[in-house]
Amino acid sequence: MTQQPNSGRPTCRTTPEIDASRQIEAQHLALRERIAEIRSTLAKQFDDPNLIISQLSSLSHELKAHFHAEEEGGFFSQIKKRAPQLSTDTAHLEEEHHEFLGQIRDLITLAETHEGSEPWWQRLKEEFHEYSKALMHHESLENQLLQRSYNEDIGSHD
Repeated sequence: MTQQPNSGRPTCRTTPEIDASRQIEAQHLALRERIAEIRSTLAKQFDDPNLIISQLSSLSHELKAHFHAEEEGGFFSQIKKRAPQLSTDTAHLEEEHHEFLGQIRDLITLAETHEGSEPWWQRLKEEFHEYSKALMHHESLENQLLQRSYNEDIGSHD
């Protein structure tokens, strides 16, 4: 920490690692907000399925960009660099990205087969609930992995 000139207040310097972590954190927040919107739409059971199809498609595009940012944008490489012993964990999380993209495509396909019936809405709600729960657990594991990489990196230099 340094002090701002003429202010006497401490400032924090950012690094590319901190910036990447903040970007991923912001994306995680945006994903949680998108999921909340979709849950709200599903709860209302609109007659026209186009809104839910559009929302699921938007989530799919956001996830593709988010996963790409994590895989190619330095998030996972940052963890591997800081704590190489976590490489197996990062590889597992990267594999899950492909599974999540396949599952969101399946949800879009289900939404596109709109029947409008109560059982159809219930099925879509339940499948999306399970999907979003697994996705949020995945994001939580990524956050924990990042924390572990800092803790284990710091601990290894004591």
